[in-house]
Amino acid sequence: MSTRKIFYGWIMVVALFFIYVCMGVFPFYTGSVLGAYITSDPLSGVNVGLWGIAFTIFILVQGLPAPLIGMIVEKKGSKFTMLIGSLLVMAGSLLLAFFPSPATLIIGFSLMISLGVGMAGQLPVQTVINMWFYKRRALAMGIVMLAGGVGITIIGPVVTKIIELSGGQWNYGWFFLTAVSLVTFLLVLLFVHNRPENKGLTIDNGAIDTADKTQENSRVYKTRVSMSHGASVRTAAYWVMAFGMVAYFIPYNLCGSHAMIHFRNVGFDPMFVATGLSIMGVASLVARIIVGIIGDYIEPIKIMGIAVPIMALGGIAATYIVSPAVIYIYFLAIGFGSGFGRVCIPTAVANYFGPESYARNIGLIMTTAAIFSAFVPAGGGFIFQKLGSYNLAFIITGVLGVLAGVGCLFVKPPKITEEDLHEQSVAS
Repeated sequence: MSTRKIFYGWIMVVALFFIYVCMGVFPFYTGSVLGAYITSDPLSGVNVGLWGIAFTIFILVQGLPAPLIGMIVEKKGSKFTMLIGSLLVMAGSLLLAFFPSPATLIIGFSLMISLGVGMAGQLPVQTVINMWFYKRRALAMGIVMLAGGVGITIIGPVVTKIIELSGGQWNYGWFFLTAVSLVTFLLVLLFVHNRPENKGLTIDNGAIDTADKTQENSRVYKTRVSMSHGASVRTAAYWVMAFGMVAYFIPYNLCGSHAMIHFRNVGFDPMFVATGLSIMGVASLVARIIVGIIGDYIEPIKIMGIAVPIMALGGIAATYIVSPAVIYIYFLAIGFGSGFGRVCIPTAVANYFGPESYARNIGLIMTTAAIFSAFVPAGGGFIFQKLGSYNLAFIITGVLGVLAGVGCLFVKPPKITEEDLHEQSVAS
């Protein structure tokens, strides 16, 4: 009696899940949690303003090199890129752990760790998924992006507990990140393969062979061919997706860089706020499960049209902090919205423009999002220092969310001609 072998793509999905926890979530939120400790420690030499600048540079460094990282992924492959990235995170974490100072905060966190996360996190991870899956792309993407929700759920209490057990020595948070990057390096080395052809397999176990019937019976647009990067950026749909990513990155980055400080300033205990961060992780987790289930049957970009206004609700809630319940509403809204966004935008980009040009397409979108959202941490710090609160920053993010939601709800797929095709199109 023969048994059917499990498609290796699903085995790699499990590995990519843990890789994304380690590189897509832990570095950013370890920094977020440590910020409340570092800025309140007079010996650190870091105030709220400098911390905001450090986060601004972090976000810029993640976004600005993204097209270059996309080119490296196309030329060298995701595996090579992820190995280099995990080593950069390891080196930056060790620098911060042993030599904490304002200078090493910029060098180690804003530059080294951020670049490492860009090379080992979202872009190459999602590129691998899109190369391996077609028919069940949203499901595979949703499972891996669940890692973000899981990571956010556990990172706040874990890092806070590590600091408490070390007697308040916040540099132990950087040692934790060093161990995380080592685990990532080993997972990539042992399990990641750039394309199914590297294992003698085909995309989605042959699903592309039945693509025509799949497309006819599906309500979700999935191109069977890949548009070139140049052709993709000339479409309106591409820039609507870019605006959608900007609109969810801005409140997400504001939350990551200032929410812990904001709620601590209004009198809430750090562990209580860390619990709110965990609730955000649970909400993000639920959202990614939902998209993974329905994203191959309902247009992901339309789901995004609902997600960003949900985050807008979080921004409005954050301006009326009168009880612990309101804090939870804020974290729930940011969690649900960002959870939808983490799956919807990359899946929609692959569906509309194809997998071959995905790395460069998502790379430019990430750069666009970084340019507009990178100044949120510094801007939030500036608003706080001038007005004494973050309310204006939260309101601005809410307005942008509503505008982006409308755009995502009405976007149309691009019309593809022969001249638009990528030279390695899946149709060739």
